[in-house]
Amino acid sequence: MSKRTVTRFGACAVVLAGVLSGASVPANAANLAGPQIFGCKYWQTVHIGDFYGPNYNLRNFQPIRMTGCRNGTFSGYVVVESGVGAVRNLKATMSDLVSNDGGKIAASNTRVRYARLGGPYMPPYRFNALLNEAPEEIKIVDIRKHRGWEAKDPGPVSMQPVWVSVSVPKDAAPREYTGKLTVQAKGMEPFPAPVKINVHGWTLPDPAQYKVQNPAYYAVEPIAWYYKVDKWSDRHFELMGQSMALMLPLGSRQLTLDLVRKYPSRDNDESVVRWVKQADGSYKYDFTIVDKLFELAAKVIGKPFPLRVNIFYATKDWTLPAQVTTVGPATGKLGTLKTPKPGTPENEAFWKPVLTELRKRIDKRGWFDSTVVNWINYCGGPDGSIVRVVHNIWPDARWSSMDHGRRYYFKLDDKRVLVQAHTTVWNEGTLRAYHSWDRKASPGPRGTKGRLKENFSFCGHARGQHRDWHPLWVPRTICELIIMKGNHGIDPLGADLWPLPDRRGRMRGRTWRAYALGPQNSALAYLAPGKDGPVATERYEAFREGVQICEALVYLQRAADSGKLSPELTAKANKALDDRARHYLAAFEQYKHGRTMRWRLNYAKFAPRAFQVEDQLFSAAAEVQKATAK
Repeated sequence: MSKRTVTRFGACAVVLAGVLSGASVPANAANLAGPQIFGCKYWQTVHIGDFYGPNYNLRNFQPIRMTGCRNGTFSGYVVVESGVGAVRNLKATMSDLVSNDGGKIAASNTRVRYARLGGPYMPPYRFNALLNEAPEEIKIVDIRKHRGWEAKDPGPVSMQPVWVSVSVPKDAAPREYTGKLTVQAKGMEPFPAPVKINVHGWTLPDPAQYKVQNPAYYAVEPIAWYYKVDKWSDRHFELMGQSMALMLPLGSRQLTLDLVRKYPSRDNDESVVRWVKQADGSYKYDFTIVDKLFELAAKVIGKPFPLRVNIFYATKDWTLPAQVTTVGPATGKLGTLKTPKPGTPENEAFWKPVLTELRKRIDKRGWFDSTVVNWINYCGGPDGSIVRVVHNIWPDARWSSMDHGRRYYFKLDDKRVLVQAHTTVWNEGTLRAYHSWDRKASPGPRGTKGRLKENFSFCGHARGQHRDWHPLWVPRTICELIIMKGNHGIDPLGADLWPLPDRRGRMRGRTWRAYALGPQNSALAYLAPGKDGPVATERYEAFREGVQICEALVYLQRAADSGKLSPELTAKANKALDDRARHYLAAFEQYKHGRTMRWRLNYAKFAPRAFQVEDQLFSAAAEVQKATAK
C-alpha cells in the first residue's frame, strides 16, 4: 500500500515577529530582533514554541508548496511568532496564483485562516480550529506551565499559524501556479511568503460522488445545547447543516434517524418521531423532525448513504424495552413511552404504523436503496425474532451492523438478510498482501474488483488509531491505511462531538461510546466550535487531503483493472500505485505496546519523499483520464 499522499502543505515557513507589547523583555530577546524566517518539515505538526530561535537567512525561505488536481482543495501555512511581546493586528492576504503562460487561479478561490490554540480534546500547546480572523492580540503563552510538552525554548512566546487553502477550479489548466501570501502585523514589515501549487489534469469527483466513505457521527441534540438554542428550531437545523456540509468532503453522506431514546453512542434524549396519544388511547405520529432532517440532508448532501435507522440494539438483556418520546396533543409536554418487548408480535404491531409511514417518506425521495436498519452490539447479530419484526413490515429491508466482528448477512429462519453497511474492529484487514506483494490477493485499491462494492459501506473502525490529539500525519494517512486494508473508509468518524459542562460546570465528554465501540474510541471532533457554528480544524484539512488521495488511488486501480487502457498506460498506473505502496511499507514498522506487538507508520521515514510520490500519483491519474476521455 502506499502512503497516500501527504497533504499538500509543502515546506512551511515561520515568520517570527518581534512585536513589543510593553511586556518585560526576556534575557534571550537579543536573538529575536525583527522578523525571522524558519523552515519546517513537510506537514509538520506545530506546537507552541516550536520556532523560537536565532535569526535565519531570509534568502533560504522555502515557498509553501502544494501538489494537487482540479476540483480539489489543498493547503499550506506559515507561522507568526514573537518571543518579546504579543503579536497585534495580524493580517494575511493571498494574491492570485498565476502561471508562466498567463493562466490564473483567482484569489477568490483561496481562503486564509488562523489556527486557534487548544480546544476540545486538544492539549494546550496544540493548535486546532481554523478561524477566518486572527485575534486583535495574540497573547504571550508561558510554555513552562504546560506539562507534557517540551518546547525548543521554554520562554514565553506569542505564536500564530496562518493557513492558506486553494480550491482548484474544475477548468484550471494543468500547470504550476505561483502567488504570495502576504503576512503583516503591528511593528512588522509585510512579508510576502511564496506559494506554489502544481495542478495536474485529473479532475477529482464532487464529494457526493466519492467512492471513499467515512460516515460521520454528529451531536444532533448536544449541538443545540452547546450553542444554547432551542432544540429543533431553525437555528438548530442550521447548525446541523453546517456540520454536514463540512463533513461531506471527508467522505460522509450519512444521515441517522434515532427512532428510540438513548440509542447507544448517540446521546439523544428524544426520538425523532413523536407519539401523540389520542382520546381513545391510540396514537398518532408526528414526523415533523424527520421531514426537516430529510429536507436538510437533500439540500446539503443530496442523497444520503447510508440512511441509518436506529431502533434495535444489544444490552446485557436484549429483551429489555427501549423508549420513545411522547408529546401531549394539548400541552405539547414531552414524555416517554416504553416499547413492547423486542421480537414479539406486540413489538411488531407497535412499530408497523411508524415504519409504514416512514417508508412512504423514504420512497418519495427515492432513498430506500440507501436505507439500513442498524444493529449495534459488542459482537454478534440480532436475534432472529428481531430481524423478523422488521422484515414483516419491510420485506426488502437491509441492515447495518456495528460490532467487533464483520457481518455480511443476518439469519432469518433459513434465509440470509443482507447487511449493506457495517463497521468492524477485529476484521479490519491487514497489509499482508503488500508485504508479500501478491496482487491477486491484495485488498482495497490494489485489487478493488468485488471488494469496494457500489452502494455498500464496509468500513474499519480504526479504533484508537486516530485520536484527536495525534500528530497531523495521522489524520493525513489514516484513511489510506484503512482503504488499503480492503474497506470503504472509517466508521464512525466523529464530527462535532464536543464536551459539555456537567452539573458542576466542568467540561466532560458525553456518552459517545458503547460496547467498546463508538467515536469515543477514536476521533471525536474533526470540527471545532466557532463563534457562529462548527468550523474546520487543522486535522480536518489533513484528513480531507488524505481522502482526496484515496480517491486518486481508487480511480487509478479501477482504471488499471478495467482492461481498457493501453499496456503502456496500464504499466504507468500500476507503477504509480506500486511506488506509493513501497514508500508506505518502507515506513510501516512494528513496535511493542505492553506485551503485544503493533504496527505504525514512522513519519520520519515517510515524510521526505511524500510530496514527490503524491505528485507522481496525480500525474498518472491525469494521463489516464485524458486517455479515457477520448
